[in-house]
Amino acid sequence: MTKPRSVWTTLAEKEAAHLVKLNENKAQLHEEKSRLEARLSDIENYIHDYSRTLDSELNQEIGIKQLRDRSAMITQLQTAKKDLLGFHQQCGSAIAAITQRIVGHQSEILKYDKVKASIDARADKIVKSRENSELDAMAIRDYLAKEL
Repeated sequence: MTKPRSVWTTLAEKEAAHLVKLNENKAQLHEEKSRLEARLSDIENYIHDYSRTLDSELNQEIGIKQLRDRSAMITQLQTAKKDLLGFHQQCGSAIAAITQRIVGHQSEILKYDKVKASIDARADKIVKSRENSELDAMAIRDYLAKEL
């Protein structure tokens, strides 16, 4: 039969393995979120640049085709920005969900550790009780041996 302490240790180790995987996933999501933020910043800069050049070119009487091309590019950049913002939000939601799962696994590990500590304390108490009984028996035998 398996000792109860080893069962709780195994369960805690299993939870710890889940934590390692979840922390790796969380780190990957943070990296992805950082890349998305960098891309969003780049798109913002492009939109700003195209808008600024479009404003300056309006004063110079550019051709209608160039005006449409610039406007189309700004629209495409804004669409890309909207899509990236959606991915960014999903990434944030995924990070929050993983964080909740991590907290759950950490809570389970704490429970298992408390059970292990309780079992250890009970086992120590039993061992000390036996030792005390043996010492008491030895003391009584010594006392009786001296008295006789």
